[in-house]
Amino acid sequence: MISAGAEAAAQDTNISGTDTSGTDTSVSTFVMPVQTGTAMPANARISGNGWICFTGFALKPGPAASQQATSQQVGGTSAASGQPECLAIRPPRNAIIVANSWQCVHGFTRDGDRCQRIEVPAYGYIHNGIVTCHAGFALDDLGTCKRITAPANAVVAGNDWRCRPGFRKQGDACIAITASASHVIRGDDWNCRAGYQRIEDRCEAISVPSHAYITGNGWSCYPGYRRDGDECAKVAVPEHATLRGDSWTCNLGYQKNEGACIPLVAPANGYVQGNETKCFAGFARDETGACRRLVVPANATVRNNRWTCNPGFVRSEDDACKKI
Repeated sequence: MISAGAEAAAQDTNISGTDTSGTDTSVSTFVMPVQTGTAMPANARISGNGWICFTGFALKPGPAASQQATSQQVGGTSAASGQPECLAIRPPRNAIIVANSWQCVHGFTRDGDRCQRIEVPAYGYIHNGIVTCHAGFALDDLGTCKRITAPANAVVAGNDWRCRPGFRKQGDACIAITASASHVIRGDDWNCRAGYQRIEDRCEAISVPSHAYITGNGWSCYPGYRRDGDECAKVAVPEHATLRGDSWTCNLGYQKNEGACIPLVAPANGYVQGNETKCFAGFARDETGACRRLVVPANATVRNNRWTCNPGFVRSEDDACKKI
């Protein structure tokens, strides 16, 4: 038997086998991304601007796999033609096919190209492929579930124990917390009352500056003022701006420029929206910030300020849309 933790570590291996002709039929078990720039093989379908193998099929590893792996894609080619192939996935015993891969069924964990049964101790069960103990028990270093013994003034909680309200944990014991006029007990700790702040192991009264008010164990400035060290300074609001709490924002049609709000000017083939300028549909900004008309190739569609190739076509290096 192997430990349940091995299942989390086992990722992205291959399924190996040999067909009747003696040909290696190793198939990658990655969940396959969309492939682009190659002809679509059998047992595949068009997906967006590329193609992907049918469910239950995966790309055969080959020279193209290593090349595409550098761009974070799984690839494969036929040894004879150099073209990609979608080969049927053959899951091992106690496994099921999931998309373009396989996974072990409940109660089993992946070990290379096999699924091995997970050893479950007494008072334990499997949850998401990991051995977990029932409530009141905890997993020890030997992989067994040992009963939890709670100390005085504590209760068992799940797979651990916690102190009762009014007590706090100290090592393997629960010690009592003493309340005072300036602080109150909160579960297994204590907090200062409103108007006081915690300084090490004591509570001290909060000093509130002008134009401020107490908020729990601290203080905040009134609207129109901002915190400046231990004081509240008045917020200076420029022309064409509106106060927002302890700051300000420019009104619509204006943009922030250092400490002022300056009017926005719509560019040619563009317009003002809120606090910014935008280009009309079919136009896009160039390196100078001007709105230039998009050059749209055949078999493409304009999407606001850009273009994309139609389904069944892919963008080439010369900004054309080539058929897949």
